[in-house]
Amino acid sequence: MPWIKLTESTLTFECDTCDEAIECDVATVRRTSVEQPTEWSDFSLCWRYLQGLGWRSFKRVGQEWTFHCVACGDAAEAAHIQHRTDEQARDQFKARNAA
Repeated sequence: MPWIKLTESTLTFECDTCDEAIECDVATVRRTSVEQPTEWSDFSLCWRYLQGLGWRSFKRVGQEWTFHCVACGDAAEAAHIQHRTDEQARDQFKARNAA
């Protein structure tokens, strides 16, 4: 699981590539983030905060979200783009063979 709610006010996010972990104090982020809607969940609020620090997430069809720290984000994005390109090529190949 890439994120865990340790206490009522702390979420821990873990990078799926290098296992770096970062904690997010929900109460602190909620107090300092004036532009965030108050109805956002704790997860959404903390994730937006971490995105501002440079963390990234990616989703593949049929898979869970993956979360990546600042150091791993560029490589994870490149791998995600390559996977998507390969999937599109595979779909085009299937379509040509089906005709």
